[in-house]
Amino acid sequence: MGDRANVKITENYDSGEGSSVYLYTHWGGSELHATVAAALASEAGRSRVMDSSYLARIIFEEMLQ
Repeated sequence: MGDRANVKITENYDSGEGSSVYLYTHWGGSELHATVAAALASEAGRSRVMDSSYLARIIFEEMLQ
């Protein structure tokens, strides 16, 4: 069982040439939208929204809490 979900973070999405990384959670998938929103609303998330690798770390850390 579980409450699975993924977050896809794509670099250079507008150009169509970006690579992607997926963050997977086995539990808490139904709350993942709120988790990602909290990460994006944080000071670190707002300041790094254009830096996909750093943003992935910020979202991942929020998922761990």
